[in-house]
Amino acid sequence: MRYRGCVAVLLLLLVLAGCGQGADRGPIDNVNDLEGRRVGVNLAWEADYLLTGREDMELYRYDSTADMLMALNYGKLDAIAVDDTSLRLVLSQVTGLEVVEPALDHSGYCIFLLGELADLGEDFNAFVADFRSRDSYETYCRRQAEFDGENYEAPDLPPDGDGRSLRVACVEDGYPRSFFDMRTGEALGFDVEVLRQWAGERGYHLDFTATNYDDMALGLQSGRYDIGVGYISSLYREEADKIGLFTSDSFVEIPTHFCQKGAGDISINGEVD
Repeated sequence: MRYRGCVAVLLLLLVLAGCGQGADRGPIDNVNDLEGRRVGVNLAWEADYLLTGREDMELYRYDSTADMLMALNYGKLDAIAVDDTSLRLVLSQVTGLEVVEPALDHSGYCIFLLGELADLGEDFNAFVADFRSRDSYETYCRRQAEFDGENYEAPDLPPDGDGRSLRVACVEDGYPRSFFDMRTGEALGFDVEVLRQWAGERGYHLDFTATNYDDMALGLQSGRYDIGVGYISSLYREEADKIGLFTSDSFVEIPTHFCQKGAGDISINGEVD
């Protein structure tokens, strides 16, 4: 299951400041030749897919970002690799990380659909192609590029239609790409925006269920959901095909970065509630 919350990261990092031993290699100066460095990734996230099979590094997979940051701070890793959105969440709360430029690579975000709804998926793809040509798409991309890791503001979206009802599995812990407003119960996020824009323009009604990534995949396979949304990478397409899911075209591309430890220890920036 993909866990995107930063609370666990912050709580664990409380004990890290001053404990790091430092990496035993110099800084990365070439993202295409890591010279055997040890790189941490979150298990089954974008970076894992992008780096699996590279022979110029040692890949270490972690179940949580907190564990990965701890390993980096203690010098057990030379670098970590993480998608830009998740990185912004971390950098808003943590100091002591250096982002390596240029980006490692880019991957897109998509939605999943029940395999028998491929015609609906093609309609979504047609919408995405048109959406990418609009001035509002530039605004959409700029908002993501300017996201500070803390403050997400939802744009004005068309109201739900009163036509065909579609059951949507929405990853609830995917801030800022997919989450629910605690006050209103409304589904929000950069990925959700695109889905809701499409539904509003086509007249569909979206019935959202807050869930996790595993339940989304299983629910789509069993026909319990029609659509899945929230941190669905284009890199998952091949595996989705094998279990009979339709993967849409990407509606945005996001870079993945290497990060390494800076001169000091990794520590919390600010207070933890």
